[in-house]
Parts: sequence; structure tokens; C-alpha cells
Amino acid sequence: MSAAEATLSARAPAKINLYLEVLGKRTDGYHEVINVMQTLELADEVTVTLRPRGEHDVTLAVTHEAPASPDRDVMPPMNDNLVVRAARLVLDATARHDVGVDLTIVKRIPAGGGLGGGSSDAATTLRLVHALLDAPLSDERMVALAASLGADVPFFLVGGTALCTGRGDDITCIAAPAPFDVSLVIPSWRLPTSRVYASLAARPWEGDRSDLATWQRRLDGADVDELEALFRNDLERAACLVVPDLTEILSLPSVHLSGSGSTLFTWSQKHADVMGRQMDLHRSTVRTRSTQC
Repeated sequence: MSAAEATLSARAPAKINLYLEVLGKRTDGYHEVINVMQTLELADEVTVTLRPRGEHDVTLAVTHEAPASPDRDVMPPMNDNLVVRAARLVLDATARHDVGVDLTIVKRIPAGGGLGGGSSDAATTLRLVHALLDAPLSDERMVALAASLGADVPFFLVGGTALCTGRGDDITCIAAPAPFDVSLVIPSWRLPTSRVYASLAARPWEGDRSDLATWQRRLDGADVDELEALFRNDLERAACLVVPDLTEILSLPSVHLSGSGSTLFTWSQKHADVMGRQMDLHRSTVRTRSTQC
């Protein structure tokens, strides 16, 4: 492809965790997990423009729409930003030093809420830059690039309903539950993932794994009652040690933490209203729906 200007845009969806089991701490410092993730209609919008290389190889412009907020979304320095790193990874991997990339992101997924917005934006950036360069890399190479950015990033190359094992970056598409609505309750405060994992009393991992084959059919067509019965998140107890007020909130019926938080979710709008009253005004609530890619 020439260095003439070309543009692509795509949605970068949020996710929730339908199941998160921590099997133990690995020798590489990561935790071995069995993690079922589900994408949602709530999404950022990522636009990538390819142009002739100028003074800057990559630029980034970000705007915010509710429920995201610039007050909550503290942007890292350019060289540390996941989407900037994603764009540079593809340019370097394809040796395309003649072109630059302009990134524009409309943020709707609140940052630091356990909804995977940063990882989703990075995966979408990988895909769009790769497509604009006429997709010269193999699927395996793209997954490796995604994994180098973070454990959740490979999932967003796939989306839908997927089983994520290993440190979370071994991705297997599985049969999906029936489409469902879900209410996200997003506190004004954040739960740093590093603090949650530091509070997790995880034994050393000894190579034990659940029967992964059963996950191929376990969620197939499941309704919200079946999802509720299946739900597990081993990080909830650790998160309560970081924010003790969560203990009472998570005792409410059908109220769960997404990943390491701080976003809470429930299938029922009624339960979301109760949760919202308990959390006073220091939160926002979004009703969204599951998606399949």
C-alpha cells in the first residue's frame, strides 16, 4: 500500500467477566486463570488514519462521551499509552517506516473499571493499522503482538464469548449464552488491578487445570438465571480488602464485580437501582447488552 492517506474506524467493545477462577501464582509472576469474558454493546470508537511519515510516527487525540469522563481517565504518557504502542508494534513488525498513524478515540468505556476499555482500544488499533497495511502478518503473529501489550488484549481480537486461560491470553471461542441485558454500575473511584492482585491470597500454581473441554458447551444458550448460578469471581474477596465498603454492596442479590473492578454489574435493573441507592450519587449506571462478533 502507498503512503497516501487512508482511514478506517471500528467499535472497541467493553467486556464483563462471566467466570474468573484464579488457580494459583505462576513462576513467571502472573496468575494462572480460567476466565470467561463477554463483549458488550457499550463501546469506544477508534479511528486510524494512515499518512506519510512526518515528524511524529503516531499521534493520538481522545474525546469523551458519557459514561466515560476526562476527570477519571488519566492519560499515560504517549510512549506508555497502549494504543500508541499497538500502532508502533504493527509498523515495526511490518517494517513500514515510510508511514505514520493518526489515532482518534471516542471514549465511552470508563477507565480503570474492569471493563477492558484500554485493552479493547489497543486490540482494535492493532486490527485497523494491520488492515490499512493490507494485512501482511499471520494471525499467530497478531496474537503475539496483542499478548505483548497485556493479558486481555488477545481476547479483544476475537470478542464475543471466549474462554481465556493461561495468564488470560490463551483464547478459545466457546458456545455463547442467550443474548442478555446487563446493568453496569460504575463508581467514581477506581480499584487498581495491582492492589487487588496483591491482596489475593493465591497459592503457587502446580499445573492443575479444570476440565477445559466442558467450557465448550457449558454456556451454550444459557439464560441469566443459569449465568447467575455459574458466576464466580475469585478477585471479589481481594477487592473487598482494598475497598471494605464493597463487602456490603456485593452481598446484594445478583451483584457482581467485573474482573478486578471497580465496575459492578447485575442482570436486573431493579437490583441496579438498589445498588445505586446504596452507593449514593458517587456512580453512574449504564444498561447495555451482550454482543457476538
